[in-house]
Amino acid sequence: MPMSVLIIANIVVEDPANLAAYQEAAIASIKGFGIRLIGRVNPTTMLEGEFAGGTTVVLEAESELQAKAWYSSDGYTKGNSLIDRLPHNTPELMQAQADVEVNTAARQLGRAKQ
Repeated sequence: MPMSVLIIANIVVEDPANLAAYQEAAIASIKGFGIRLIGRVNPTTMLEGEFAGGTTVVLEAESELQAKAWYSSDGYTKGNSLIDRLPHNTPELMQAQADVEVNTAARQLGRAKQ
């Protein structure tokens, strides 16, 4: 079974007027690439370290290649230009070991939202 890739982004929007347009562009772009939104949390509860604030978003792609193609796509790049490019806007890729781990991450996000 191929391993999926999690895309985890901590997003801080300094200009709320751009948020709706960014969300619309981002959602359209992930659908176009077959990437799945696992969840989003605002605020994030840190168990260790400091968090700059904002929203944590977790997406799932079938492969690293698919995730990178989406991230560099015109659809996402245009949407991404609508939010501030700050050092604490941090997208990262994580290789999931099995679907069980992806489901565990989703359950943990669900608990954090409560």
